[in-house]
Amino acid sequence: MDSVHIDLNADVGEGIETEEDYMPFLSSCSIACGGHYGDHESMRKSMMLAKHFGVRIGAHPSYPDKENFGRKVMEIDFSALEQSIVDQLEAFKSVMEEENMELNHIKAHGALYNKAAEDAVTAHVFIDACNRVFEDYLLYVPFNSVMESVALERGVHFMNEAFGDRAYNASGLLVKRSKSGAVLQNPLDILMQIENIALHHQVKTKGGKTIEMQGETFCIHGDNPNAKDVLHYLRTAWEQNEQIRVV
Repeated sequence: MDSVHIDLNADVGEGIETEEDYMPFLSSCSIACGGHYGDHESMRKSMMLAKHFGVRIGAHPSYPDKENFGRKVMEIDFSALEQSIVDQLEAFKSVMEEENMELNHIKAHGALYNKAAEDAVTAHVFIDACNRVFEDYLLYVPFNSVMESVALERGVHFMNEAFGDRAYNASGLLVKRSKSGAVLQNPLDILMQIENIALHHQVKTKGGKTIEMQGETFCIHGDNPNAKDVLHYLRTAWEQNEQIRVV
């Protein structure tokens, strides 16, 4: 069997002091740009680390809600939401250009990511904002989501993202973090979930059902306390069996 090539990403620039430890295992990263966390200096720090380790960079805009770390849906006017996303992307672009780096992708954060996966208006607003700042870009989107459909409709390049360390519902959406078992901790469980998606295009849900799932880029959350150990485990396993190559 030929090797399957995947991208391995993490969300960074979110105040996690161990970022330097796990950055070498990634092929791309999504950098918080002020909505849920971050400022110019935190973005610069993450970009410099990414540059040092040869990791591709992406912008990670959110609801403008640092109080809840962008993990709750905000009651916000759509025009205000669009402007907030534009402001975040422009801040990211400014630092990126100062560091002479190139954009790889854009990925919504937290509740905004989940809302755009289900709600067409939010998905359109998100793309409208991206279009105001970047002429050409790649979106990381959930498989078979409203966000994917809107990206297709509007001719926006996208890559399906799946999660190695999050449990899925039968709907194909992520189990809410407030629920027991929403975050996977065991490195072997994470390895098996990624391989099942990458090699067999399916995932086992929290309820035990097997559903279709596609993924070209896989996220391991940097705020997971054992992110470095998980990523090291994954890369070591794939170096040995060669079924999956991180590129």
